Amino acid sequence: ESSDVESMRIMTAGFPAEYGRKLGGVVEITSPKNTPAGMHGEFDAEGGSFSTGSGHAALFYSNRANRFSVSGNGFHTNRYLDPPVLGNYTNRGNTGGYSASYERDFSDNDRLFLTITRHALRYLVPNELIQQQAGQRQDTAQTETSGQAHYTHAFSKDVLLSVAGGVRDTKALLSSNSDSAPVIISLDRGFREGYLRADLAGHHGRHEWKVGVDGIFSPVHEALQYQITDSSQFDPHIQLQFRFADRRWDMESAAYVQDQIRLGNWNLSAGLRLDYYGFAVSETAWSPRIGVSRFFP
Repeated sequence: ESSDVESMRIMTAGFPAEYGRKLGGVVEITSPKNTPAGMHGEFDAEGGSFSTGSGHAALFYSNRANRFSVSGNGFHTNRYLDPPVLGNYTNRGNTGGYSASYERDFSDNDRLFLTITRHALRYLVPNELIQQQAGQRQDTAQTETSGQAHYTHAFSKDVLLSVAGGVRDTKALLSSNSDSAPVIISLDRGFREGYLRADLAGHHGRHEWKVGVDGIFSPVHEALQYQITDSSQFDPHIQLQFRFADRRWDMESAAYVQDQIRLGNWNLSAGLRLDYYGFAVSETAWSPRIGVSRFFP
């Protein structure tokens, strides 16, 4: 193991690659490191014009079998977005979050990795001059909280089991006060996602094989409503009031098998994947794959 290994597993839409794969919107990240033994920490801060300031702090601890880290950060500015006018009205923004991770080696063949993160963003939508004079205020907030667990077990030097799961809760909110012009709007959308995968990979003779399953299960919700306060700013056919609210489950699952065979200077790879997608529509698809290559010394 290198002294500093940063490995990002990103699930591709097709067959899982040897070191990463992507399914839906899930990004699974593991960052094992050989942290120096004992307790260590770091802190940094900076500031600038428009009341801009940020800070970051982290704490690390490691012993023979356990590694733990926790970190937090924050940011504030009075010029978060490019304002539509020179006045830079209502352009305040704040971000912040924290993360923690724990890694334990139960033995040379068993490792557990846990992470939890939370991030939040809140800012005001910049006003134009006429909106500022009317007293408009529009607040936006976006939050995400997630947790992941990843366990690996080596049955032998030729067979490895990897199991991972996680949950993620994401929200986006937008609200306007009663003086907003030319429209008063309210938005609440988000989802709570559950994710699970299991892979078994092995080596035998000329074969490098792998089988696995994965899935995402997410209840999704969205609520949008608006009221136009100045109809002269819109096309005549636009409704002056609109309201929408709905909830639906997103279910995506897959199973695959693949093999890579080396025959001298020839290399043969083949696989088959089954995907199910159920959200706005329900679809099932088979994805076969085959490839042949040859090495010329």
